[in-house]
Amino acid sequence: MSIYRLYKFREVNTNSLTSLANAELWFSSKEDFNDPFEGTLILDESLDESDYSLWKSNVNWTMEVHPRDKGFVELCESLGLDPYKTDEQELILEGLRYELGVLTKIVHESKFLCLSQRDQKNDPIYENLMWSHYAQGLRGFCLVFNNDGLQRDINVASNKRMRGIKIMYQDQPNKISLSEYLRSDLWINENKQNYIQIVIETIATKSSAWKYENEMRIITLDSQVNAYSYTPETLEEIVLGDKMPQRHKELVLAVAKSKYPHAKIKTARLIPNTYEIELVDNIA
Repeated sequence: MSIYRLYKFREVNTNSLTSLANAELWFSSKEDFNDPFEGTLILDESLDESDYSLWKSNVNWTMEVHPRDKGFVELCESLGLDPYKTDEQELILEGLRYELGVLTKIVHESKFLCLSQRDQKNDPIYENLMWSHYAQGLRGFCLVFNNDGLQRDINVASNKRMRGIKIMYQDQPNKISLSEYLRSDLWINENKQNYIQIVIETIATKSSAWKYENEMRIITLDSQVNAYSYTPETLEEIVLGDKMPQRHKELVLAVAKSKYPHAKIKTARLIPNTYEIELVDNIA
């Protein structure tokens, strides 16, 4: 069994039990995340003469930059510019800014499944804050998925419109640049740079304060779909919080017995006289 596993910490409520019974996972919008700084980025809009020259040398520039040129006026109006006050460089700058803004908006309005990942260095299942913040202080539960299996299932369910992204933790937001965008694969392709990936990384970067989550996200560009199904076999374990009320435990175990008879059932509990968490086999 691969060391790489994916965790989804859940509270016990109607939504989480319904999703578990239906073998599906909910994808959220960026605005629903609990980190208010999600998607923060630094935009470098500086362009120099080489940038403007490169743009003009690769664009069929036929219109006259003058209010009497109909094409120029229409372009200015589409970009919210005054044709009587706009020069050539401002038009190029605003055009690139608009296009990069559209791309950023598409990515940031995608849907995301937020998970924690066990890898060779980290295992968030033992993190106190994960159980505190996302599983009602050991009153909820955690779903343990096979990493490759879940990504494969979501890829099929989304008609191959998904991408797995590992969250990077750093002290400053990512920077994107109009000059680099101009030279990327979406424009001149001078630097052979995949700029969609660079924009995606702005939604895959968080403050170092969140590092304990060891988060991995699955992103889908279909913003109209809220949930995707997975095969029951992909769910390998269900870990119950030790403080889960008995009536909730009975509900989760009933779903597990019916839908996931193969899955191991464990309990997460505090080790006496410590702040540490241990997993033990569940005693029915």
